[in-house]
Amino acid sequence: MRERAEIEKATWEENYRRKQEAHLLQRERELKESVKKDRNKEIELVIRQLEEDATAAREDCERVAENRIK
Repeated sequence: MRERAEIEKATWEENYRRKQEAHLLQRERELKESVKKDRNKEIELVIRQLEEDATAAREDCERVAENRIK
């Protein structure tokens, strides 16, 4: 009886450990995906800002060139 209880306990502990590991791996994947999405959003914002800055600088240069021509 005692031996059987120990085997059941060991089996339960192993199953619990596996479930916890699976849960932690899933959570890790979710966190990595979330961080990746946030990083991509930040990159997109920086790209947009750089494009806007480049457009504004180009327009300023064109305006200056036009004023010099006149």
